[in-house]
Amino acid sequence: MPGSMIHLLVAKKANPNGSALFFLGNIAPDAVVDWHDKDVTHFRDLKDRQPALISFAKETAGGYAEGVLLHLYSD
Repeated sequence: MPGSMIHLLVAKKANPNGSALFFLGNIAPDAVVDWHDKDVTHFRDLKDRQPALISFAKETAGGYAEGVLLHLYSD
């Protein structure tokens, strides 16, 4: 799993003119106090996370959500 700086670099390459919310979304899933919470923010608490990721991608609109989706994809 990449660190925050790698996620920001990927975000910059994917959308050089992205909004601040887009860049924030790219690091937000890792912004948890307890590392076990990443299981939830990354859909790893599900037996099969693919349907959840597909559903999230279909519902994604706006910079922040697109950033989160890119984060999950790049992980």
